[in-house]
Amino acid sequence: MHTIGAIIYDQRRKNNVNVNKLRNIITALIIATMLIGMLPGVMADPDNAPNVPALSTGMGISEERRLGQTDPNASMAYRAVDDYYVPLVLALDATLPECSFTHGITLGDFNGDGMDDVILFNGTYNSITYTYTFEYVSAVNGCNGTKLWDQRIVYKTGALDNTPARLAGDLDYDGMDDVIMNSRSYDPVVGECTASVHVRRGYDGDLFWSQSVTSNGTYSAGIWAYPCCDLNYDGMDDVIVVSESYDSAADEYTAGVRAIRGYDGEEFWNQSVTGDGWYGAYIWAYPYDDLDYDNSSAIIVNSQSYDSATGEKTATAHVKQGYGGAELWNQSVAGTDVSIWACPCEDLDCDNRSDVIMDLQSYDSAADNKTVRISAIRGYNGAELWNQSVAGDGPDGAGMWVELRSNLDSDNTSDAIVNLQSYDSAADEYTVGVHAIRGYDGEEFWNKSVTGDGLGGAYIWTYPYDDLDSDNLDDVIVNFRSYDSATDKKTAIVHAIRGCGGAALWNRSVTGDGWAGADMWVHPCGDLNSDGGRDVIIESVSYDAVADKYTANADAIRGYDGDEFWNKSVTGDGECGAYIMWVESDHDLDSDGKDDAIVNSWSCNSATGEKTAGMCAIRGYDGDEFWNKSVTGIDVAMWAYSYQDLDGDNNDDAIVHSQSYDPAADEYTASVHAVRGYDGAELWDKRVTGKDVWMETDYRNPCHYHSNQDFDCDNLEDMLLSAGISVDDAYIPTIVCAVKGDCGTSLWCNSASTGAEHPAAPSVTGDLNYDGKLTPADAIIVLDSVVSGDRNEYADVNNDGAVNSLDTLMILQAAAGSIAI
Repeated sequence: MHTIGAIIYDQRRKNNVNVNKLRNIITALIIATMLIGMLPGVMADPDNAPNVPALSTGMGISEERRLGQTDPNASMAYRAVDDYYVPLVLALDATLPECSFTHGITLGDFNGDGMDDVILFNGTYNSITYTYTFEYVSAVNGCNGTKLWDQRIVYKTGALDNTPARLAGDLDYDGMDDVIMNSRSYDPVVGECTASVHVRRGYDGDLFWSQSVTSNGTYSAGIWAYPCCDLNYDGMDDVIVVSESYDSAADEYTAGVRAIRGYDGEEFWNQSVTGDGWYGAYIWAYPYDDLDYDNSSAIIVNSQSYDSATGEKTATAHVKQGYGGAELWNQSVAGTDVSIWACPCEDLDCDNRSDVIMDLQSYDSAADNKTVRISAIRGYNGAELWNQSVAGDGPDGAGMWVELRSNLDSDNTSDAIVNLQSYDSAADEYTVGVHAIRGYDGEEFWNKSVTGDGLGGAYIWTYPYDDLDSDNLDDVIVNFRSYDSATDKKTAIVHAIRGCGGAALWNRSVTGDGWAGADMWVHPCGDLNSDGGRDVIIESVSYDAVADKYTANADAIRGYDGDEFWNKSVTGDGECGAYIMWVESDHDLDSDGKDDAIVNSWSCNSATGEKTAGMCAIRGYDGDEFWNKSVTGIDVAMWAYSYQDLDGDNNDDAIVHSQSYDPAADEYTASVHAVRGYDGAELWDKRVTGKDVWMETDYRNPCHYHSNQDFDCDNLEDMLLSAGISVDDAYIPTIVCAVKGDCGTSLWCNSASTGAEHPAAPSVTGDLNYDGKLTPADAIIVLDSVVSGDRNEYADVNNDGAVNSLDTLMILQAAAGSIAI
């Protein structure tokens, strides 16, 4: 199928003559079919027609239709704007609870042109319910905004970055990315919620397959799909589908997982679990590499159900073959408050097969005691390699998590760093600790711990940090915080520890007044001084109650001995403090072959009521400052981050965001500046002024970090620029533009009103030329849409999610009076 699809796609682009001939032939066939359809009783029921595809039964809600453009005045591309002009964002009517939004994410190369493409969303934000309703999705060419395909949906969420589209990988082996779409809506007339997932071909939106689930209640159904590895050895990615639904009559909640062939939706196997009451069951699945020597993938399924008769939960972890679904092994636990969760990990026991980490938690309400137990499990048979456990008082009195990204003892297998915490209510003490253990048998290399006063009075986070001391073994960073109630002080410490023996390489600490008086954390960085070892940047903040002053620092530390390269510091008074917001150190700004750093900070002055936000670009190995920028005012912000080469000089550059408030005009000015990395010279800037406005690059665009984002194939970085309004604490984007990185020229823009500008539904189903009646001309529009690839949601008259010859036949029969649609 993918070969035929590729041929059709190529014909669309290269052979318009043949397409026109095909359209003429189709027109003649339509006329002939129309005459046949006028005969009484002929083809009255499309289900009785030979070789007519069966109507899909898993298509989801009627709002989920494909939308094309039959209006000759409608543009196929989103409009471009003047080179340095950002259109004014839409104003919010304060009397209305809803406003329109648009959003864009970079999601891969859909059409095989070697350039990144973009998924655009349009919808409405409700400031009363704090929900985003996604209503329209379109895939566009990243270079010029030409629409590849689109779809109307209904999808409500509380977070803008919880988008209803995700990259599916290459499901049909055509060398281009495909897309998974989600939708969920509620029909108040029948009281039903329907959730759907549609898997579509990336370059034209052609529907591979879909599944849906319906149940009673406003949010009573949900369905999610995500790509996984090749389950059936056909060389193409497959898909995992997770669904859930509530049966109000039986008061039961059912959750299920299906393993699905990626390109056509054929089910390999499924598993489900049912429990009593709302959210009385859950299920989730993880695909992973071979666990059982058959060279295929495996699936870990975690499930839980509640039995109201016994008041107990049963939680189970299943490890299954990816293709056939045969169960390799399982572990289960039951109790009034229990959970179990298994996740895949690397090979721990040198058998060249992946293994599993099992997290089991239970709470004994009678004893008011919580226990957490983590086990390392052999992947293919479920045998336990080792375990660690901790207990504490209260429902939140214990916790444990594992980091497995290290080889601490040179045996070339993963080892484990176990973080744990527990509360002793009698002593009112909180103890946190770390155990470094050998991956295959759990033998302990070393441990460290610290105790603080009160529940949550201590904190730990320990993780591997590659090789700090050039002994070819991974080392470890330990972050501790503890509170001393007698002195009312908090101390934060960072230890650099030799991974195998636990010997200290160095440590840094800071102490401040009060429960939240000190904090310290590590910013990972590379080799700043070219000595062959990794280095560290430590960010810290402390409070001095006597001076009522906060002090924030960023310190660059040599990895093997803790020697300081440079320090940047900022102070502010106690009312709103001072912070090093973050440090970036993964780009070379001056072409010396070493990483440099951008330090972002802010501080407050309560005497003037002003805040100062600023940043500085500094040389990584000695702290020499390249350039800096800052802004001061009663409500200001500024931050910057490094970017890949924008202007073609083979140096990394930077993007600087700033925002300031004018109280006299009650307006904000937000701006984005692209600057040269080594000296801060401005390449271009964009700005917008208005009430509650903002502007950012790649706003809520996580896919940017997995993409080179070169929209126009000039081998220079580009970006998505969003602007909008703030409603309470929510940022509502009302325009998004694809912007050239070197000069700021907008390649195209999409506004929040775009989704509302598409043609309305015809008053007569299938009346695609809007003449108020069904005629053969409407059928010709359908087939023209099929041939050209310009999809039209209103041509999908049978609501099966696809536009094809069946829709044509139904329109012809309806025009002849044989059927009603």
